[in-house]
Amino acid sequence: MIWEEIRKEYETSDITMKDLAEKHNAKLGTLKSRASREKWLSNPKKKVATKKATERKKVATKKAEKIIESNSELKGWEIEFCYEYIKSWNATKSYMKVRDTTYNTARTEGNKLLTKPCIIKAIKDIKKETDTELLISVEDIKREYFKQSFADVTDFVEYGANEIQVHDKHGNPLMNTNGELVTYKDSYVNFKDMSEIDGRLIKEVRMGKDGPVIQLYDKQKAMQELLKLMAGGDDENTGVVFVDNEEAMNQYMAEHGEAYAD
Repeated sequence: MIWEEIRKEYETSDITMKDLAEKHNAKLGTLKSRASREKWLSNPKKKVATKKATERKKVATKKAEKIIESNSELKGWEIEFCYEYIKSWNATKSYMKVRDTTYNTARTEGNKLLTKPCIIKAIKDIKKETDTELLISVEDIKREYFKQSFADVTDFVEYGANEIQVHDKHGNPLMNTNGELVTYKDSYVNFKDMSEIDGRLIKEVRMGKDGPVIQLYDKQKAMQELLKLMAGGDDENTGVVFVDNEEAMNQYMAEHGEAYAD
């Protein structure tokens, strides 16, 4: 083991003593003892980085204490709900993060919380204290529109048909006149588990008269907004015209000509 090189790496880089020991397969105690005995000098950048991290942690702690003090009537889990809501702006998801409950209960109770003035106040307080941490870039917005534009129903459900054998009243398989098994097709639709999907791409989930209904965001609108951002907000520079259906497309072609026909 070349101690001169290890010492040089410690004194000239941001690596910690623990990481240095792991990197060179040395015992942490031995490394610390040698560094103390030989008076290794820590890189000043490490101290600055550690100091800044400590300061950020203290500021964050003070902000949290301030929010808790100014909203003392709320329970601990209610404060947690407010923090989760600021992250996702989804009451159901936020409620499920802080309470062990079902989706339907979370949807009902989460929306109830948003009607309480004390919850609204806490959310506003948290947002005010953390505004600088909530800034998002245009690229973040583009990314979300991109995902909405190309979201597909198969991202959320599995569907198909199973071939089912027909049996008589005694449980024996029925055969047709050609001696073949009699079967029929049974269609199915299965929702994927919550852990497998990106819930941010779903606009609404509700129970319809014929069963559950999933509503995604408008793909065409998302594409329009994405193209606006990619063109710097100028609709005329996108080079793309959106129409709602084939009839509207034919009308546009008749009025403006088929520019790309040849």
